[in-house]
Amino acid sequence: MDELDVAVAAVIVAVLSGWSGIVLAAWSTKRNEKMTRESLAVNERLTRDTLAANERLARENRIEDKRADSYLEILRMVEREGQALGSAVTRLEARTEPDYGQPRPRTTDRPPLSDRAGIDALLAAFGSRDLTARVESWSAAVEQFDEEYARLAFDWEQSGGDPNEPLDWDSLKELRACMRIEQHERQEVARQVAAELTLPRPVRPS
Repeated sequence: MDELDVAVAAVIVAVLSGWSGIVLAAWSTKRNEKMTRESLAVNERLTRDTLAANERLARENRIEDKRADSYLEILRMVEREGQALGSAVTRLEARTEPDYGQPRPRTTDRPPLSDRAGIDALLAAFGSRDLTARVESWSAAVEQFDEEYARLAFDWEQSGGDPNEPLDWDSLKELRACMRIEQHERQEVARQVAAELTLPRPVRPS
């Protein structure tokens, strides 16, 4: 190979080397751009998923807060009615005393019927099956108490209805038994509320 051939070959090699470098650089740039786009897409997807998870958790926590408030309101209304029943028994027991005179004023009034409707509405919206069953058992105990109280009132009316006449202590035996059942069922409602409100909340994703 003469000197001209060597020179031509050198030029060709130089051109090819330069061209391959350009091609390699272009390919590398495109690959980096693709990797960048993929990385951005992954980050965007992760961000979107994280935001969705946080929104879902926030929504669950809001529902849990409403449920807790509803449970405490149910418990408050149940306790309020139970205290009123206990007050009714206390008043009747006072009428069994030998020195009983005029009827004593009621210390705790029965709550309005709207409270019962409120309990039913809160249970329908947030109540668990177990709590609903407990409240239904308590409501049945209250109804049993009311039936016995109405029977006593009827018997009293039939006997003349003298408000100054002391009551027989033994006549309140069944009513006190109904009161004990109501107290037990009320305590079961409170236990169920406490058990459900102490369950762990969802953990916020990291």
